[in-house]
Amino acid sequence: MTGARALLEMLGAAGVDRLFGNPGTTELPLLDELVAFEQIAYHLVLQESVAVGMADGYAQASGRPAVLSLHATGGVANALGLVYNASRAGTPLVLLCGQQDTRLALQEPFLHSEMVRWVRPLVKWAHEVVHPADLGRALRRALSDAFAPPTGPVFLALPLDVLRAEAAAEDIAPRVAPQVAPDLADVERAAGLLRSARAPLVVAGDRVAHAGAETDLRALADATGWPVALEPYPTRFIFPTRHPQARGALPRFAAGVRAALAPHDAVLVCGMTPFEHFLYDGVLPIPPDTRVVHFDLAASFIGRNHPVAAGVAGDLRASLAALRESLGPGRCVDARDRGAAGTHRAPEDPPAGAYEAVADAVAAVLVPDDVLVEEAISARAAVLARVPRTVPGTFFGQKGGTIGWGLPAALGVKLAHPGRRVVAIVGDGSALMAAQGLWTAARYAIAVVWLVLNNRGYTILKQGLAGLDGPAARTGVYPGTDVAGVDLVGLSRSLGVAAERVAVSGGERARSLEEALGRAFEAPGPVLLDVAVDVPVRPLS
Repeated sequence: MTGARALLEMLGAAGVDRLFGNPGTTELPLLDELVAFEQIAYHLVLQESVAVGMADGYAQASGRPAVLSLHATGGVANALGLVYNASRAGTPLVLLCGQQDTRLALQEPFLHSEMVRWVRPLVKWAHEVVHPADLGRALRRALSDAFAPPTGPVFLALPLDVLRAEAAAEDIAPRVAPQVAPDLADVERAAGLLRSARAPLVVAGDRVAHAGAETDLRALADATGWPVALEPYPTRFIFPTRHPQARGALPRFAAGVRAALAPHDAVLVCGMTPFEHFLYDGVLPIPPDTRVVHFDLAASFIGRNHPVAAGVAGDLRASLAALRESLGPGRCVDARDRGAAGTHRAPEDPPAGAYEAVADAVAAVLVPDDVLVEEAISARAAVLARVPRTVPGTFFGQKGGTIGWGLPAALGVKLAHPGRRVVAIVGDGSALMAAQGLWTAARYAIAVVWLVLNNRGYTILKQGLAGLDGPAARTGVYPGTDVAGVDLVGLSRSLGVAAERVAVSGGERARSLEEALGRAFEAPGPVLLDVAVDVPVRPLS
């Protein structure tokens, strides 16, 4: 069979049921073989970053391999911004990229470049297959590396002649769930430090969700009474937001993190890199008298940025269970006494502004099994604080900072959970980065509901300028941050997606938005709600 057919046979054997992409000439052999290969569906997008966002959402929500088909140098260049997000999020993606014929490479032909060299910093492994006999070996390694902790994207360049040459479909080894047992001596050392602490705090991150350890984290909190805070930028469901010991997300600046940790003589960090920040503020985030105990999937994460008093590497479910056993019954301060000790608490709900009104409307409509996708940077704090999530796998957010992820990611999440309602809250700037995804939603009838928070600009940048206390703050003029004059309703309808406009202001219940959400969920296909919000510009905090 051809290399393209062998590739499809092996992907199908690995459990791949769809490809996301925008094709070109170097992928024509693959498209040709798809005609008679019905096990894999091709989801056409109009821009490669949309393909990455869809695949990212699909991989995170389904736990299955997500594969993209990119077109040569231009396709990779378009995709790399969201590949960076996938790398930061640890999303297991396999990026297959068409490459020019190897017999032309020396002539530096149209669309050709050394893609492996400039992709490599953003992926776990990158390789160009130059011999058809290596196709199976390369795909096996790509799938293995993508799912080995720490998970992440991988890249294979596939020259046109390799796809057209004769090749064999080799056996694809079943994916093995990594269950690396923790060292019990390390667990006991950690337990001893935590047992003797006056006021421990747990800070949990996204890799708790990657490991499927959300229930184990809750069991630890229930057994010990320890409060649980989240990393500053949580992008997965980690801990129930309304649990009595939930303390919300840590601040995004080091000074705020230090103030939050100050009352605690011990911090148990689970499944995150402590402590990543939004901007440099010259402050060390960990107080000198606070000891850090770090549990994570791999030893390479432990002690990476800050020293730790004890570390445990291994499967987080097993590690947390071993910690509970090591602590033993009755060995921890009672939860009621813990509550009286100095503990970081989430900030009180801010006065109800437009973002809070939107979050409250969403909270009023969602049920526990509904899935929320979020990429509204300015509104993130309001969403995290006011939209309760209690079920694992019901929240997905952007990690990395490259906007344009939320709109297509919601499509991938919906494909992974076709029987569940999926609502996405995205900023207008983010939505416009990936508006082509609306066409894909309409073409494949992917029934996502988007709330586009339309403040007609990049509010997070205005807040940053206000924080500089310079000319922009004094004059109220914020260059390069206004995005006005876009008819989002008209744009959506032109691409086949139903849409309506809703205005929301602060200080009142957004019943009009609740009603619009109800109508949107009853619609047979995708719906975009253009939510007009007016928000004051305040310095970042």
